[in-house]
Amino acid sequence: LNKQTDSLNWPQSPKLIFTSNSHIYDDLVKFYIASKVDQGSFYFIGQHGGGPHHAINFQTEHELDSCDRYLSPGVGNNYHPKIADVGQFFSRQWNHDIDGGGLLIQLAVPRYAFCAFSTSQASDYLKYQDEQLQFFKLLNSSVRKLFTVRLTNSPEGDYNTRQMWPVYFPDVTIDNGKESIYPLFSKSRLIICTYAGTTYNQTIAANAPTVIFWNPKDNQLHETTNLIFEELKRVGIFHDTPESAAAHVNAIWGDVDAWWTSAEVQEVVQQYSKLYCNLKVNSLDRIETEMRDLISH
Repeated sequence: LNKQTDSLNWPQSPKLIFTSNSHIYDDLVKFYIASKVDQGSFYFIGQHGGGPHHAINFQTEHELDSCDRYLSPGVGNNYHPKIADVGQFFSRQWNHDIDGGGLLIQLAVPRYAFCAFSTSQASDYLKYQDEQLQFFKLLNSSVRKLFTVRLTNSPEGDYNTRQMWPVYFPDVTIDNGKESIYPLFSKSRLIICTYAGTTYNQTIAANAPTVIFWNPKDNQLHETTNLIFEELKRVGIFHDTPESAAAHVNAIWGDVDAWWTSAEVQEVVQQYSKLYCNLKVNSLDRIETEMRDLISH
C-alpha cells in the first residue's frame, strides 16, 4: 500500500482532504488519508447515506473520531462539535409524474452482521422481508400493478431477494438496481422508502411525494430525530407498520399530490428539509467557509 500510494499522482502534502465515500470502501484511499493526516493534513468527511440518524452506528462514530469536520446537509445533526451544517450537497431536483407509478425501494444486507449498527442485519432481515411482502400484499390490486420494486445492486448474502418477489407476486415489475435510480424517481407519483438511509433525504429534498415505513425496533434512530419523526408520522409520511403504510397509500393513491401539497404536509416537509436536506442555502460557499476556517487556524 505504501508503494502504491507513493506511485500515485496525488498531492504529497495536501492541506486538506475531503471524501464522502472512498474512506469506507477503498483501502488505498484509507492508507493515503491516514498517512497524510499523520503528517498534518486536515480531514473532512461529507455525510453519506442517512448520516448520523441511527441510535448506534459504529461507522459514523469512527468518522467523527477521526475527521476534523463532518459536513452535514442540515441543522438537525448538531449533537457533535465536529458536525457542520452546509446544506444538501448530494442531491438533485427532478419533476415527478403525478400520473406515474409507485416505486418501492428495498434494502439488501449481508447474511451475517457486519457492524455495530441499529438497522436490520443478519437474521433480522428475514423479518424485514416479511414486512415488505405484507405491505405489498395489502395494496389494492389496482395500485400494486402500477408499482416497481427497486432492488439494490449489492451483495445480498443468501436471502434470495431477487427470487423471492416473483414467487409471491408473479407479475411484479422488478428493477435490478444496476442503473441510476433518478429515471425511476421521475416516473413515479409516489416513492416508498423502507430503511433509514440516503433515499428519503433525496426525495424529500426534491419535494417528491414520499412515504417511509420500517419497524422501529429494528431501525432505531438517534434521539435527536424523535420530534421530527413524530411530525412525519402525524401527517402520514412515516409509518411504523406495513399495515399502516399500505392503508395510507391506498387512501391517497387517486390523488397523491393533493395529500403531498397540502399545507399541513408541506409544513412538515419544510421542517424536515431544514434539519436534514436543506437545499435553500449555497452549499459550495458553506463548504468553502468551513475549509478556510479550519486551515486558517
